[in-house]
Amino acid sequence: MRSKFDTPRQARPVRRIRRGYQAVLAALTAGAVVLVAATPLSASAAAATESLFAATVTPQIVSDADVSAVELGVKFTPKVDGTITGIKFYKGAQNTGTHTATLWNASGAKLGTATFAGETASGWQTASFTAAPAVKAGQQYTASYYAPKGRYSASNNGFDTAVTRGNLSTPVGAGVYKYGTSGLPNASYRNTNYFVDVNFVAGATTTPPPTTPPTTPPTTPPTTPTTPTDPGVTATLRQVDGGPGYYGKFTNGLPTANTYFPVGVWYESVVSAANVATDRAAGINTYVELTGDSDLNAIKNAGSFAIPSSTRTPASGYLLNDEVDMIHGPGAGYTVMEDALKRVPAGVMSFANYGKGVTFWETDAEASRFVNYPAAVSADNYWFTDPNICGQWEGSRLAGTWGTALTDSQCRLAANYGKTVDKVRRLVSPLGSKPVWNFVEVGHPFTGTTPTITAPQIRAAVWSGIIHGARGTIYFNHNFGGSCLSQHVLRDSCGASVRPTVTAVNKQVAELAPVLNSPFVDGLVSTTGKVDTAVKIYNGSFYVLAGSAQPAGQSVTVSSECTAATTATVLGENRTIPVSGGKFVDAFADGNAVHIYQLNGGTCGVK
Repeated sequence: MRSKFDTPRQARPVRRIRRGYQAVLAALTAGAVVLVAATPLSASAAAATESLFAATVTPQIVSDADVSAVELGVKFTPKVDGTITGIKFYKGAQNTGTHTATLWNASGAKLGTATFAGETASGWQTASFTAAPAVKAGQQYTASYYAPKGRYSASNNGFDTAVTRGNLSTPVGAGVYKYGTSGLPNASYRNTNYFVDVNFVAGATTTPPPTTPPTTPPTTPPTTPTTPTDPGVTATLRQVDGGPGYYGKFTNGLPTANTYFPVGVWYESVVSAANVATDRAAGINTYVELTGDSDLNAIKNAGSFAIPSSTRTPASGYLLNDEVDMIHGPGAGYTVMEDALKRVPAGVMSFANYGKGVTFWETDAEASRFVNYPAAVSADNYWFTDPNICGQWEGSRLAGTWGTALTDSQCRLAANYGKTVDKVRRLVSPLGSKPVWNFVEVGHPFTGTTPTITAPQIRAAVWSGIIHGARGTIYFNHNFGGSCLSQHVLRDSCGASVRPTVTAVNKQVAELAPVLNSPFVDGLVSTTGKVDTAVKIYNGSFYVLAGSAQPAGQSVTVSSECTAATTATVLGENRTIPVSGGKFVDAFADGNAVHIYQLNGGTCGVK
């Protein structure tokens, strides 16, 4: 939040961030095959065995710096009936621990499990099933392995195009993952290939189908297995972080109505009803931190909400602190946060904002401790305006290039705001148990010859956060540099060029609040090109939120597992796109392009 030039206290090991906000299906158990050694196939067996990748294929990233436990997989379809005799994964030397393999059908039931044994230090590893599960032509399956200590192999955009090799094929975006305990992986990120493969033998089989598995209690965040009428739909429902009624458990809490989505402004001054009226006209409904002379009753009387750093009433929350992770770091920073928590009135929601310590410089363990003090949390990374964020020890952490500076095309990108949200969400424990809000600047927060954010960039950054799971937006409302200094950008003439767009995006967010507060539908859509997507289900329709993740324009095909839709209404753009076989095509003009689609025609039984 501060307008200083931030530098890390020390370099930390890299960890590449992927789209990791999902806990998808609860783990399913089935009467399936278990246990085998990871030994090479015999020459005669290998001759009849097919795989998606040649043995010579290697990943771009041999050992990702991500150390979180994660299930990684690949979706594939055989052209003919056959059996899966084993599952393979590419291993880097740092990918340690006991690895297990699982084959899943399209409904999420386990067809077989195996434990990798006798692994080599690196390279392709194979776990062979003692009784090879049968697979049917034209049906989709997922092969996965569990990496308890992360450090998996990956190639970004490795599934930008479908893979076909022999009798096996994959869809675009076939690489999937699930953080936390072992379970069906169904989340995807930028079409990444996680180097999971199968050994497939064509031919008739007599392997019996799996028995109906009992379900285990859902992990956090809650997920609900869908009951589609279309057997090809494997998507799962996931509630918003904390659940839709989260704020209701606090004294004088924020609204739980699905019509409320927090749109906040940072450190404003409210000394009259007219101030609140001006802000509400721009779509602001929440204040996070306020000047000492602000009138909280004026805020309440106007139907807005306050989260100040004082314990005055009527407030809907208490701001513990700002950027303690950067000012004090681990150790002393923990003491500051613990002292602040003691001052929170009983039952009142606590809130904290963090900075580059949590998102870039600290280890996961250090950062997670910060993130899990408050009841709701945010982190501010100003990707469009920060003069240092593109440097080798800052934004490169989330871009997967730690130690190498980012180019402007890699760094000054709206999709990176979603990466910040992803990072914070992944540090929350239990996963998905509290709201994470997105921070977006609306002016020129740094001194010197630094960029000023534009109106299209603001809109794209807001939607990037929402697509990646943010449950609120906070605008940094101050110009410390540039040609127009201001502490009230959205009120005065300094914000004249951006206020209409900010007002419009806030209006659209308010109109779509019931959709945004509804469950996500994970795994429903895949895309060509580089776009970030989220799917919501509300009132009998799917809504696809899509934002460009590359600077250049692109034509994108969106493919849905549910093929019921016949048209896609592009909300706010006065146009409709035809949908055929679950697919439609649209143009994304540049890195700030965002489209919101309502799919018309049904949800294949997903409720």
